[in-house]
Amino acid sequence: MKMLNIGKYIISATMALTTWSCGLINEDLDPCTVDYKVKFTYDRNMLYTDAFATQVESVSLFVFDKEGNLVWKGSDNGEALTRPDYTMTLPLEPGDYDMIAWCGLNEGEEFSLAAADPKTKDDLQCSLRKLSDERGAYSASNLNRLYHGTVNDIHLTRFDGNGEQSVIIPLTKNTNILHVLLHNLDGTLIDENDFAVTVEASNGLMHHDNSVIGNDRFEYRHWRRRSAMVGSPAEEAGRAPITTYSTHISDLTVARLMADRDPRLIVTRNADGEKVVDIPLVDYLLMVKDDDSRRPMTDQEYLDRQDEFTINFFLTGDNSWDRTTAIYINSWRVVPKQDTNL
Repeated sequence: MKMLNIGKYIISATMALTTWSCGLINEDLDPCTVDYKVKFTYDRNMLYTDAFATQVESVSLFVFDKEGNLVWKGSDNGEALTRPDYTMTLPLEPGDYDMIAWCGLNEGEEFSLAAADPKTKDDLQCSLRKLSDERGAYSASNLNRLYHGTVNDIHLTRFDGNGEQSVIIPLTKNTNILHVLLHNLDGTLIDENDFAVTVEASNGLMHHDNSVIGNDRFEYRHWRRRSAMVGSPAEEAGRAPITTYSTHISDLTVARLMADRDPRLIVTRNADGEKVVDIPLVDYLLMVKDDDSRRPMTDQEYLDRQDEFTINFFLTGDNSWDRTTAIYINSWRVVPKQDTNL
């Protein structure tokens, strides 16, 4: 009868198990390392280029299990985010998760979460800080850049040895800058206090999925206002040579613009309180969306990608809007809707 050397096979199997299990049996071997990492990207812009390293200054990440319970949160800021290879490590067990990121909260006090110590997704609603006076609620700040990102149903794989898994969270920018210019081409000088430029909106509360919720209307006001002359200085008091024109410039920063909402851009002549301009802002901004068939985008995607707008109006001698002239938005000529014959 042939005898088997059982001890030999047991020893061989044990050695194989020791090698395969990354030191679970032999403590002299390196332990297994499993890394779950998150990479943030911000390429939802008009350049279609990832600008995370140059634009985003702080990140706050919240991870929820499938029952909606917060299982981990982390934050980072500063120089580390400027590295092209920046990632955030997740100390999580394998499983299924939803992840929500708000980025830019640390750079100012204009935005805040619904709860200082979030426990649920609803605690991650983000609101705009508003002031109030006799005219009502308003924001008159150059808002810090705010970004949002979310990914759902992320499965973190269980590895039997060393392993690494990366999750990418694309970000959307939630702030837009408006430069509103009023030009008087007949030479009449405009003082910076001659007009008030505002945006009436109801976008001060963003849900954890980045949708805008609530209908409380308030007012965005300028955070910078000035007048400027183009051409040679005036020779006569109160008048400029006809070869020059006077311009009133207001800069405003607003929260996320939504294609299904109706914010209104209003220019008020302070001398008598007359609204010389009152237009649906989003409708006019979408008129200059370039429908490039190579890169088709929805209206909402365009509003998210284009984060800065320069809007030019032309005035008559009595500081009224000259409706016979076009509006120029980011150098695109737009004919006012009521003047379709132009």
